[in-house]
Amino acid sequence: ALQGGVLNARGRFADAAAAPILLNVVMIIVLYTLVPPSFDASGGVTAKSGEILSIAVTVAGMLQFLWLAVTCQRTGMHLHLPWPNLSPAVKKVMIRMVPGLVGGGVNQINLTVATILATLQPHAVTYLYYSDRLYQLPLALIGSAIRLVLLPSLTRALRGRRPEEAMRIFNRAIEMGFFLSLPAAVALTVAAAPIISVLYERGAFTHGDSIAVSYALTAIALGLPAYILNKSLSAGFLAREDTMTPFRFAMIGVAADIAISLSLFPFIHYIGIALGTAGAAWVNCGLLYFTLRRRGYLVLDRRVFRTLPRLGLAAAVLGLALWWGIKPLQAFLAGGELVRMAALAVLVGGGMALYLALVIATGAIPRQELMRFIRR
Repeated sequence: ALQGGVLNARGRFADAAAAPILLNVVMIIVLYTLVPPSFDASGGVTAKSGEILSIAVTVAGMLQFLWLAVTCQRTGMHLHLPWPNLSPAVKKVMIRMVPGLVGGGVNQINLTVATILATLQPHAVTYLYYSDRLYQLPLALIGSAIRLVLLPSLTRALRGRRPEEAMRIFNRAIEMGFFLSLPAAVALTVAAAPIISVLYERGAFTHGDSIAVSYALTAIALGLPAYILNKSLSAGFLAREDTMTPFRFAMIGVAADIAISLSLFPFIHYIGIALGTAGAAWVNCGLLYFTLRRRGYLVLDRRVFRTLPRLGLAAAVLGLALWWGIKPLQAFLAGGELVRMAALAVLVGGGMALYLALVIATGAIPRQELMRFIRR
């Protein structure tokens, strides 16, 4: 994390972002080469399998460390172990880290509360887990990427006393967040069932399980734009060295999540927990936005007000197209393994192409800028 932060501060985003790939590579290799022989006769995983996978995680962590250490050295940042010096600057950083340390665990707190509640209903923990895996994909790809680039860019502009540039960067980041998150949220909401079916439905995972997980995914995906926007909005405070305000709002979000989940669980069970997650994201988003606006840290420009309705229109048309597109593909989505994957690829690929065409046709984002963004 330290080395990744150093690289991000120096504008090297790809190297730090690629480090988690090593964990996936190591885990996949181990699963294919070492774990299968340790399965027991009934098909269950033995204790030995758990030990092997645990060691694989540690090995992957070491490889990630070495990868980033070499990359840091190439940029002229050499890792040393000097004697600790609690200078005023270091103390200042440590004090500001405290809210970030606690706030960084907000998602884990929400997950713990959700898991405790879900244990009251059979299979609910599993349904929420599988839906969360798909929900985290666009959240990590879009939200984390935008924040990683936005925070150092915004900080440099503010430190350089260029408030106009900082505001322009902030507005464009919000714009891109909506541009990418709206189609993802629409796709995960409208096409939840076929997506879950193609990815998971095999072996002990039945069609009934696909339907149950799709309900959770539909509910939690409603909060996806807010979660991605939160990563951009919180950067407006962090760039000004204010870690306490996002922390306070994150805690209010936890309280909202618990309140919504407890209120809805008696009626719609695990779906209420997923809606609690989505609702809490929008509560946090509202608090961040209105506080930024009140303090003068964020003033949405004319282009944002022109762009967002057009993006909303493109996303709405995408939703209708996916809804109608599922019907003619239904037979293929229920076919063999390769046929199902191909049908889902057609559905998702066609939806992406349609959305981009609509964005260009409506002039939501200038065509040259959009093409430049896609190439980058």
